[in-house]
Amino acid sequence: MRQPVVNVETAGYIGLALLATGLRFYQLGASPLAAREASEAMAAWRLLHPGTGAASSVAPGSPLLFAGLLTTFALIGGGDAAARLLPALAGTALVLTPRLFRPWLGRGGALMAAAVLALSPSMIYVSRIAAPDTLALLCGVALIAALTAYLRSGVIRWLYAAAIALGLGLISGPLIYSLLALSLLGALVLWRQASHEVRASAQAAYVAARNQPGLPARLGATLAVTIVLGSTVLMAFPAGLGTTGDLLAAWLSGFSLSGPHPWSYPLQLLALYEPAALILGIGGLIWQQQKTNDEGRSAFVFRLSSFVVLMALILALLRQGGALSEVLLVIYPLALLAGPLLADAVSSLGGLRRPQTSATAAWLAGGLVVMLAFAALNLVSYADRLPSDPATARNHLLVAGLTPIVGLMLVVLLVSWERELWRASLLVLAGVLLLYSWSAGWGLAQLRPDDPRELWVMQPTSKQVRLLVHTLENASLQRTGMIHSLPVTVQTTGDDVLAWYLRDFDKVTFLDKLGAQVTTPAVVALDVTPAPALGAGYRGEAFTLRTRRPAEGFGPADQVKWLVYRGGPDPQPDERVVLWLQAGAGGP
Repeated sequence: MRQPVVNVETAGYIGLALLATGLRFYQLGASPLAAREASEAMAAWRLLHPGTGAASSVAPGSPLLFAGLLTTFALIGGGDAAARLLPALAGTALVLTPRLFRPWLGRGGALMAAAVLALSPSMIYVSRIAAPDTLALLCGVALIAALTAYLRSGVIRWLYAAAIALGLGLISGPLIYSLLALSLLGALVLWRQASHEVRASAQAAYVAARNQPGLPARLGATLAVTIVLGSTVLMAFPAGLGTTGDLLAAWLSGFSLSGPHPWSYPLQLLALYEPAALILGIGGLIWQQQKTNDEGRSAFVFRLSSFVVLMALILALLRQGGALSEVLLVIYPLALLAGPLLADAVSSLGGLRRPQTSATAAWLAGGLVVMLAFAALNLVSYADRLPSDPATARNHLLVAGLTPIVGLMLVVLLVSWERELWRASLLVLAGVLLLYSWSAGWGLAQLRPDDPRELWVMQPTSKQVRLLVHTLENASLQRTGMIHSLPVTVQTTGDDVLAWYLRDFDKVTFLDKLGAQVTTPAVVALDVTPAPALGAGYRGEAFTLRTRRPAEGFGPADQVKWLVYRGGPDPQPDERVVLWLQAGAGGP
């Protein structure tokens, strides 16, 4: 009998790949580039178009991202979506990487882990910004997968793949050093607890590699060539080697107990955006511990994953001066831990074929969904009533808190009566959590990607910057007959946001200070008092450049409204610029 070309597992990965692609690519350029993104994009743009922007120097933050931006801009041109293309591709590829760990996770476990990653709001958001975090994580995961594949099979080509992954990782971003530190520390700590089988396998693999004539030199050469060619963009940008060396210094500088965020910020991110990975990952760890006492390779991998979760969380708490992307090192192994648990629950659905058991499971699922909805409605009522009627609001909060507890007691009671129902209860919980992940991820990526009230969003660029550019283009068209030919003087703002959005204008001059010497038809200046003395004949209109979370009027009631249904005071302008146009240059 002819075998099907696409089996259920392959179809599952194809579906998840399409889902991940949609969530990461849909309206990729809808929100303007933030300051960090604009800096990376302008570094590549200046190399392709020398003299563009406020400075002629090219200073990329990530050599690997820089190489990707150069390639993208050269092939399809510049743009917000183009600047985010490579991170989005890497984020999509990350969703499929659990397939590399299928020997330890199992077929279903790897597929379920991929599903958790596909819907992770944090993974979605980080994949949609022009930053090197998804690139570093992808390189680190590929490195670990290649090394574990070599230990399992003894095939030398996996070592070459590991050398290439390490080389690309070392030119990606500071996050790679966190991943390497966690992996090495975890392997060293858990080595003593490894079984005789694991140790013997690792030692045999080491001996086999050592007995290969010239293998260390070839691997070293592969690593060196990858770093040199990747960081210099095939020798087109030799200064990239220096930037690669700066990544380690940047990582070390992130160790600080005083940063822009409170120490609990990583915990807030996990609680608000990643309850699915957190709850299901911890549940998967407990389930694995109770399921088997096996000391083989699979048990070692699960212990390593759980150790990495704990240490990554501690590292994120210690590195308050680092990037928020440290949280990704917690989310990824949690997804790997959650995968086998979800796969076991799905595979056990066949045990619910008995009419009595299936009916009880259906009633349980429906009851839990109704109770969760009831709790959510009471949370909404609490947020609405808190400012005007605190006593009644507290009653709603009490009901909202007690309802899930009653639901948990119901689950415990029914499972103690019919043990097969625990998996049905788990599937209901997983469904609710993953639905929440989809909702939070969609809101973060599509509805509020530049809203500073979202914890992931830092100093976003306002969409009014595009209105500013449109106004300048209209003025240029009226005065010169071409949309990008109007001479413009721009006051520097300390970042590359204005340089990025005005990159197509032919005659742009950036100055630190403005005065009467400025005579260009258009001037973009900081919104300060008093206004710069530009001479007569200028009319100005203010545009918001950046927004911030409202510092005042965002009390407990507003915080609850935001957490429950994303309501509350609107974001406030953080920095504004004024477009000054001379008479005859086109009105604002």
